[in-house]
Amino acid sequence: MNELFPNSFLNDSISLIIKIMIITSLVVYGIFAFILISQIRIKRQTVTTQLGGFLELLAYIHFVLSIILIILAFIIL
Repeated sequence: MNELFPNSFLNDSISLIIKIMIITSLVVYGIFAFILISQIRIKRQTVTTQLGGFLELLAYIHFVLSIILIILAFIIL
């Protein structure tokens, strides 16, 4: 009686749908992180600031962490 739905097939289907949604969301987030890198690179060419290099470094770290998160999601889910 601990199951949300008594039918095992329904539980498996809902679980699979949730996993696909999570992985799809993380892939979209990874694409966002990649676009963020290109936007910062373009902004750096247009406007020169002292923090430009630091912001680009943060964007690369953000992208790498998002890729690691996607890989972990594939492993865990």
